[in-house]
Amino acid sequence: SDRSKVLKDNPTCVYCENKSSTTVDHIVSQKKDWVEGGWKDSREVRSDRINDPSNLTGACNSCNPSQGSTELGTEWTPPKDR
Repeated sequence: SDRSKVLKDNPTCVYCENKSSTTVDHIVSQKKDWVEGGWKDSREVRSDRINDPSNLTGACNSCNPSQGSTELGTEWTPPKDR
C-alpha cells in the first residue's frame, strides 16, 4: 500500500528526527486543504489529493498526534525540543 511505502521511504520521524516512523502524516493537513478551497471539491477529489503519496510522510507516534494540523516550524515544536 502507499502508506507502507511511505513508512519504508521515511523510516525516521521527519519532525523529531529521532524515533522510528510508525504513523503516516499529511504534509498539507486536511484542515489546511479544506480552508484553502478544498471544500469546493468532491470528497473523492479531496481524499485523492490529501492521500496522494507526495503529500504523505513518516512520523513517530509522539510527534504526529501532538502536532495536529499545525505545521513544523510554526506554532508547534516537536516533543524533543520542548
